[in-house]
Amino acid sequence: MRLLNRTVFFGLVIVPMFLGSVLLAEDLWEPIIKRLVSDGMSRQYLEPLFQQTVFDPDPIRSKLGNRFERKFKATRIKRIQEGLTQLGYKPGPVDSLEGPATRAAIQAFQKGQGISVTGRATALVLEEIELKLHPGKTRRKSKTSSRPVYKEILKPKSLAESRQFLQENRSILGQIASQYGVPEEISVGILAIETKHGTYLGKKRAFTTLASLSLAQDFEIVKPFFQEILLTRSREAWLRSNARKVGDWGFHELKALFEYARHANLELVAIPGSVYGAIGISQFMPSNALRFGVDGNQNGIIELFEVEDALHSMANYLKKHGWRKGLNSRSRQARVLYRYNHSRTYVNTVLKVAEAISTSP
Repeated sequence: MRLLNRTVFFGLVIVPMFLGSVLLAEDLWEPIIKRLVSDGMSRQYLEPLFQQTVFDPDPIRSKLGNRFERKFKATRIKRIQEGLTQLGYKPGPVDSLEGPATRAAIQAFQKGQGISVTGRATALVLEEIELKLHPGKTRRKSKTSSRPVYKEILKPKSLAESRQFLQENRSILGQIASQYGVPEEISVGILAIETKHGTYLGKKRAFTTLASLSLAQDFEIVKPFFQEILLTRSREAWLRSNARKVGDWGFHELKALFEYARHANLELVAIPGSVYGAIGISQFMPSNALRFGVDGNQNGIIELFEVEDALHSMANYLKKHGWRKGLNSRSRQARVLYRYNHSRTYVNTVLKVAEAISTSP
């Protein structure tokens, strides 16, 4: 089963603008081209690819933004400061910094609400402020009573699609279970989340995404994405360091994509991918495609857009990360699945899908 349209698509060349200055497309990509040339690739081959490539800022903004927010909680603090100001408290300037004035205002608010006084800018404090500002707003249900899952994947229609995929691919899934020890329903659960069993492979081109992520090394490209957040010296130092790491990671995966496309005989710029450049039915980063990919249908090509190869590769990855035959403990299964995707919600959903389709008639 082949699920990849190999027709090449070239988007319009967009000239990005940062800090009031215009960067020509060839100047924008030149650092990436130079690095690839230094690694032995042909400039004559590379330049036409990049001249017809649209810079996409979203992967950088998302990847670095999520890391920045986990580290500094700047957006949350800013919203708390704005809310406290509207309620008549005095958190100081709305600067996204959890300083003495902000902590004192939070304590005063907590006392007024009759809740535990901590002075910390927590998610619960923000929720209480929003409820005070918008009395009709519904309080979010606590997640302590149940494990979070992707509800869309567990809806009857989605589960019916998972059961259908299981029935249509019994032979392959049975072979996977026998060879790698990964139960059929676990394999189906992973593919349900990753690509809806191969029916959704991503809206973006993996080449564009990874090339764009590689540009994170240039801090002048990264900095405008954080212009609404006060960048203190420590925050900027952290951001510069992590931007370099993201850029290096993106470049590493971009190089792997070149190699994978060559081995799989795929048109490089036509390969669809996820928001961060994962490819195929099983959504592998290109470096993992090279490292863990398996030629499941034994046609001489590891093609992750074919069901057989995708399932074998996925199971091989799980086996290399600790899955064993007879691994029936849900907690141990969860630990291995977490290596596939570092999300508790993801793991919980895979196990829920597996449970639902294994007990169905």
